[in-house]
Amino acid sequence: MGIASMATYLGFGTTSHDSAIAVLNEAGQLLFAEANERVLKNKRAWNTSPDPVLFLDGILKKYVNDGPIVAGLSWSDDILKWSWLTKKILNLQASFHARFSQLGQQMETHSFRQAMYGAPINNRDMLLNLEYRLFEMKKLQNLKKIGWEHHLCHAATACYSSPFDNAICVIVDGAGEATSQAIFSFENAKIERIKTKSFADFASLGLFYAAVCWACGFDPLAGEEWKVMGLAPYGKMQSE
Repeated sequence: MGIASMATYLGFGTTSHDSAIAVLNEAGQLLFAEANERVLKNKRAWNTSPDPVLFLDGILKKYVNDGPIVAGLSWSDDILKWSWLTKKILNLQASFHARFSQLGQQMETHSFRQAMYGAPINNRDMLLNLEYRLFEMKKLQNLKKIGWEHHLCHAATACYSSPFDNAICVIVDGAGEATSQAIFSFENAKIERIKTKSFADFASLGLFYAAVCWACGFDPLAGEEWKVMGLAPYGKMQSE
């Protein structure tokens, strides 16, 4: 197989925050990776496109050849799960508003922004800048988009960057497609989900942590959850 026909793999963080781009070749070698916040000068890149056209242009010119182009997204395209998630977001918004008035108002704004861009009903609505640029390059016909289950993406990041060959991976998140948590087994470089019951009431430790951050005087929607995490090393264990 000639070099010109080799596939290019583009990975996109497609949540409404912390969007990023990575490029791998057919051999699995990482060629490029960067968080979009660095280029956009927008901390955590809240509610911005995962494929900013001006930033994307140079990446495509440098790394994309005439072979297949596979774009991976960090959310799956199951329309039923997205509808379920949208409903839960609105319910959570009402709950937050009742308990924490000011945070509830911010959640309301954030939820509708997420619904408008960060949580489309399927992957056909994502990466429009990528499609437009590839159309201009006459390479749009080479593109294939694949949506990966969100918690599987978290698990892959944890497992493949760890020093372990075998492990149990527990994901505790604010929200995924169907639950706020997931458990995976990792063995011989293979990740498999361990079947668990869905949280019917969407009991989310991630969102509970957001509420705790707000109670501490930090704004979780401005990325200040990380400040609370940064305080952890300064704490002291109390003896029993």
